[in-house]
Amino acid sequence: MPDVERLARKLEAQRASLADLCQLYRASSVLPRLEEALRCHEGLAAELLVSRYAAPLAEKHDESHLTKFELLLEASLDLEAVPQEYLISAAYDSRLQSLRDQKDAVEAEIASLAAAAAKDLGLLLDKTIKLEWHKAANTKTRCLRITQKEEKVVRSKLNARYMTLETRKDGTKFTSRALKAAAERQAELAGRYEGLQKDLVAQVVGVAATFTGVWVEVAGLIAELDVLAGFADLATADPTRPYCKPEILDRDEGDIVIKGSRHPCVEVQEGVAFVSNDCVMQRGSSWFNIITGPNMGGKSTFIRQVCGSSRRSNSSAGKAR
Repeated sequence: MPDVERLARKLEAQRASLADLCQLYRASSVLPRLEEALRCHEGLAAELLVSRYAAPLAEKHDESHLTKFELLLEASLDLEAVPQEYLISAAYDSRLQSLRDQKDAVEAEIASLAAAAAKDLGLLLDKTIKLEWHKAANTKTRCLRITQKEEKVVRSKLNARYMTLETRKDGTKFTSRALKAAAERQAELAGRYEGLQKDLVAQVVGVAATFTGVWVEVAGLIAELDVLAGFADLATADPTRPYCKPEILDRDEGDIVIKGSRHPCVEVQEGVAFVSNDCVMQRGSSWFNIITGPNMGGKSTFIRQVCGSSRRSNSSAGKAR
């Protein structure tokens, strides 16, 4: 699940890229499975999980909201090109379709050249030799890659007929004159496609931005579930460090009484003998506390663990004792 809140902010400001929209599309497609998992829970909090999370997620993903968002992206983006490229669908514009046809033709030529190179070197395409991308100087072009083991076997042919682009532990990237020329044509067509789709990207982002309100609400629900899942994992991961569920009282009742408070991140560090702490804040007499001590004496850690415990204890019903 991507950072939906960050993506929603970018979408609201209409600064989202096509890659950002694809991440939101992926997040939206996961929501029905998340809803189903929440509804399948049969524990004590089953009804609460449905009313608080599953039902709102279902509402946000209905035909009037995120299902509609997904249909928009499916109609406007070339999802088959993801993640190698993020493009507006060629069906959006006849000029884009023309460039797409040319790109497909060049890609077929590149595949044919790769097969020819594999045959020339006595290697198997997609097994001992692979067609990949080479990134350099903010550009990426098609190339071939073989492992260091295979490079030793074909080194003489490689040096005589091909151009080495890069040698690393994971293998050697290289190209031929014909492959280089085809890759350059492909890059040129990709640049033209990118330039032509700029205005269309702005239009798609503008329409997608109308779903910002829905995404903000979804981000809040996912954030709550993420925190609760983290608490659950923490509470069950190590039985030698037990955690307890606070007693929830009405908002205007009770005190903050924390016994044996611990910092979940500090106590798991190696070489740390963590000392638990108590904190009692009584209504009307000790709501305000001054924490003093030497540098590195644990003041900040104490404050964070108390604040963390208090936040974990807060709910729409009130605060914990």
